[in-house]
Amino acid sequence: MAKAKKTGKEKLADGAKAIRDAEQKAKDAVPERVEIPKSTRSMQEVVRDRVVISAGNIGLKIAEDTPIEESLQILDWATALSDHVGFMVGDALNFGSTKWGNKYTAALNQTGRAKSTLWGYAEASRKIPLERRQTALSFSHHREILRLPEAKIDEVLKEVGAQAEKGNAPSTKELRFKIQKLTPKKRKTTKVTSGKGKKGKKKPEPPPYEPTGEEQGHLDEAEDSFKIAVKLTKGLYQIVGRLDNKEKARWMDMIEPIVVFYNAVDKVRGY
Repeated sequence: MAKAKKTGKEKLADGAKAIRDAEQKAKDAVPERVEIPKSTRSMQEVVRDRVVISAGNIGLKIAEDTPIEESLQILDWATALSDHVGFMVGDALNFGSTKWGNKYTAALNQTGRAKSTLWGYAEASRKIPLERRQTALSFSHHREILRLPEAKIDEVLKEVGAQAEKGNAPSTKELRFKIQKLTPKKRKTTKVTSGKGKKGKKKPEPPPYEPTGEEQGHLDEAEDSFKIAVKLTKGLYQIVGRLDNKEKARWMDMIEPIVVFYNAVDKVRGY
C-alpha cells in the first residue's frame, strides 16, 4: 500500500518540531570549556594599543590581532565606563570649576553644556571622592547612598560594595528602599485643638499619607532636581527679561508646569 503524502500543514508541523528539538538539544549541550591565557598587560596598555574610539564616540574599533584575553579586558573596560561615566563627567566639571572658577562656568554656558544633570554629577563626585568610591558599584548606586546622613555613607558604601563584589549587588530601586528605611522621614505632628466654642466633638484628623517606596523615590528625585533648578535660576530672570518676546514666551512655556504644580498643591494644602 502506497504511503500517503503529507499535506503542507503536516510538513510545516514537522519542520517546527525539528526546529524545537534542535533548540532544546543546543540548550542541553554542555558548552566546551575554553582555555583563556592570563593577560600579561594592564588594561590601560591594552586599551592604548588595541582600541580606537570612533568619530563622535559612537563605538570602538578593535585591532584584528587582539587576543581573546585582551578582548575580555576591553569588554571589562567598556562595562566599567558605562557604570561610572557619571563620576567621570563630575570629575571633569569639578576640575574645571576648581581651576578656572567663574570663567569655566561662563564657558560652559556659552557652549550650551550647563545642564542640571551635569551639576548633579559634579555634586556626587565632590561628595564621594575617588578614595571613597566602590569599584563594584555603579554611579547610580553611589548617588542613592548620598541620600544618607554623612556619618553613614562610608559604612553603607562598604557594605553594599562587598555584596556587589560577591555578585549580589542590589538594583537601584532595592537600594533606594534600603536607604529610605535607614533614613525615616520626619513628619509634622498634627496640632489637636480643644474645639471650644464649637458644637459637637471635633473629629480626629486622619493620619498623614505614607508614600510607597516607589512614590517616595519619585518625591526624593524631584526634590533633588528642584534644588538644582532653584540654584541655577537665581537671577536668571534678569537675563531672560532682556531677551526678545519669542524667547520670553519660550521660557514661560518651559516653567508653566511648575506654576501649575505649585497652584495645585496650594489648593489642597491644610492650614
